Amino acid sequence: MKNNNSRISVQINKQKEERGKDPIEQLLQKEKKPPFEDNSPPVYQPIHKKTKSNFWTTYRSFIYSALTAIIIGTFLGFLMLKIFVDMDPEEVSFNSNNQQVSSTVTASADGEKDEQTNEATATAFKSNAHQAYVVQAGVFSAESAATQLQNELKASNLPAVIWERDNQFHLFISVHSTSDASKNHLQSISTDMEMYGGKAWTTVPVEVSVSESEKTWLASFDKLLPGLFESKDISALKQWIGQKPANITPALASFVEKAEQISKNEQLDNQSKLELWYQYSQLADK
Repeated sequence: MKNNNSRISVQINKQKEERGKDPIEQLLQKEKKPPFEDNSPPVYQPIHKKTKSNFWTTYRSFIYSALTAIIIGTFLGFLMLKIFVDMDPEEVSFNSNNQQVSSTVTASADGEKDEQTNEATATAFKSNAHQAYVVQAGVFSAESAATQLQNELKASNLPAVIWERDNQFHLFISVHSTSDASKNHLQSISTDMEMYGGKAWTTVPVEVSVSESEKTWLASFDKLLPGLFESKDISALKQWIGQKPANITPALASFVEKAEQISKNEQLDNQSKLELWYQYSQLADK
């Protein structure tokens, strides 16, 4: 029988394995082969590191809120302090007292409101033009010169009144209703000074805003004035003063004051007549 030494090779798992090969040789060949290499991509597993909480992280929002509140409060405090320091103590006191008194004032004002309604209603009063005749001692462009002569006449027992008109200062001794009366009075004056009698002097109508009661009262004086020029009787003037309204408009203050002063005399002299007429001619809204 013929010995067949031919070899049979078997491939397992795509690897060719030869049978009949020496086992030691096969072992050596396996050791020479490189180990199995895994070429698949690496897989990374996330590592969760546990965070340790601290005081700042926990209370940070509260600290921020507290600091913000402190800063805002401090700013507002300084602002209010500045306002109160700058306020005038007298003004603060006045405002406080004014608030305390306001209720009382309001109550009394309401009580008098109806009573004063007619008085507060302004209406225009217009006087008539008036003409009389005066004895004139002189006329000057400077008030000082008129005053000097006035003092000299007063020393001679001749009272005179300075009447200013159109930047001129007239010095009058007396006033009369007629030219002849003025001239006769001049002749009765014993003086060496040069004077002029029978001079016509006219005042234009005056117009002023007053209450209804004042308007009626002034109208009665406007009728009374011409009769005062030639009379020494003061009773008519006193009667007119006795009818004075309770409330007097400021524009009438100087005239009314002079009229009240003259009404206390025993009779009307020339100086009083001139002063009263002059004040009446100066009435105007102020």
